[in-house]
Formats: sequence, C-alpha cells, structure tokens
Amino acid sequence: MTCGFVVPRLISLVDWSRDAGVVVNRRPRPPGPGPFPETVTELGTTYTGPLSTIISRAPPPHGRPAEASPRRRLTSEFVHALSYGCDPSASMKRALKGNSRDLQIHFGERRTLEEEGFELTLLWTRSEPVAAARARLAALTPDPAAVRAPRDHMIEAFDGIDRWVPRPVRIDLTDLVDRKAATIRQLQLADAHPSHPAALEALARWSHTSPLRRAAAAVLAHFEASARPLDSVYLHGELVIGSRYRDTVWRTGVGFGWRYYRGIVHHLQQGTDWFEVVRPTRTQALHMLHITVQDRTALPRW
Repeated sequence: MTCGFVVPRLISLVDWSRDAGVVVNRRPRPPGPGPFPETVTELGTTYTGPLSTIISRAPPPHGRPAEASPRRRLTSEFVHALSYGCDPSASMKRALKGNSRDLQIHFGERRTLEEEGFELTLLWTRSEPVAAARARLAALTPDPAAVRAPRDHMIEAFDGIDRWVPRPVRIDLTDLVDRKAATIRQLQLADAHPSHPAALEALARWSHTSPLRRAAAAVLAHFEASARPLDSVYLHGELVIGSRYRDTVWRTGVGFGWRYYRGIVHHLQQGTDWFEVVRPTRTQALHMLHITVQDRTALPRW
C-alpha cells in the first residue's frame, strides 16, 4: 500500500545526528499531484561536519499556491493513509530526503517549534531562485564546538529505542510519568506463538509474513506466560475474545507502531495497562513499552 502525502507551507528540519545543515539542491519527484512547499527553513546544528543535502522541489512558474485546496486525489490519499495508520506525509518525506535517517522533516509546525525555542533560518521561499537558497546556506558556518544535543523528554524506558518513539509521543508519555499518573517500563519480547484458540484466531487478521502478526503473536504469548486473561485484551483495535458491544471493561490495551497512541489515556481511564510494540518488524528485536495506570485523577486529556 502506498501512503499519500500533503505538502504544507513550511518544511523544517531538526534533530539530525551527523549533518550540520541543509542544502537546497535536490529536486525529487513527489509521487502524485499537489501543491508545493512555500518556504524551506533550517533549524540549528548538532554536529560539526559537512553541510549535507535535502531539498525542496522548485514549483512550476504558474503553479498553484501552497495554501490552495488539495486536489481530490491528494485528499483521497491522505484519508487512506490515516485510515490505515500510515504517515500521510511519508511519501513526500522520502522524496525529500531519500533513505537518510539523519534528517527529520516537520510539516506545518513552525509555530510549535518557535514556541519551544527553536530558531528558524530561512533558506528558500516561493518565487525566489534556488541560487538565493544556496547563498543563504553558504553563509551558515558550522560551529567547531558543537556537540550532539541531548534528547529531551527522556525517561529510562526510552533508553535504546528513543529513535522509534516520536518526539510528540515522548513529550506526552514523559508527562504521564511526571504527573505520577502512570509508570512505564521497557520489555523485549521473545519470538513466540500463543496456544489459546482465541489467540490463534486473532492472528488470522494478518498474513504470515506481516510484522504485525509477529508482534501480535509475541504479545499474546507473553500474556499467556504471565497468566493475563485474554478475555479483557483489546489487540490493536480488535477484541481477542467477545464483542466490542459487550458491557465489559477492557483492562488491557495493545498497540503497534503508535497507531492507537491517542487512545492510550482514554483506555487508562478504565483499563489498567497498555502495551505498545514500538516498532513491529519481521526479523529484528521487538521492543515493547508497558504502561500501567497509577492515579486516574492525574491523567491528562490528549
């Protein structure tokens, strides 16, 4: 499945680990029609080293302005991506940065970033030649004393897996701990399969090669080993046993890859635990966060 994308008015970059800046030079071809970015900005540096590349596609001279309503196809792709838990901007991010993991792209978050103290440096704006962006970039000089910035909003449970916990999620989960509303610990799941017939039936939702099936099997096997009842488990949006219309409190919630992250607090209003497999994968280690409610009166509203 291909996820859609939306091009906003702002593209900004933050938290890259080796590169010290951005170059407006590469012109990828986004996978579909749509408005183009209006400005490109750069945020700070974390390492000394050569300025490296990311870029905005230059708009056609008579192209539609970025704030215009998206085309019907773009809207359809956006809704489709959200419905299946995909990042609607993923395709555009890949077009801009390729396979690089050293750059993080933020769409339409200028106000939020500025409120958090990030200083933006304008590189390019609509109607300007690319040469203007190159000139601004050339004026940026790496700080020889720069070192890697420490990750903010970190707790012990994120150690070693923070790259797979998006910053907005880290902020919210750290707040849960600070409020003493919940505790969070990290677990590493073993590759295992459940034996309960209901658990085996629940796995039929996914193909045998799906990373979600592997994650679900490991979680359900973990529940069996710890004698956690399956009749109160809500597994990635579906019940393992019973009907969602039954008058029952689903005490245990499970999510994969933050698809149902916004429902965690709502679940903890009545349930007791949430288990999140942060990065379902077909072959690599399965890391899981176990969130346990402590004080429901201290739970925030998300």
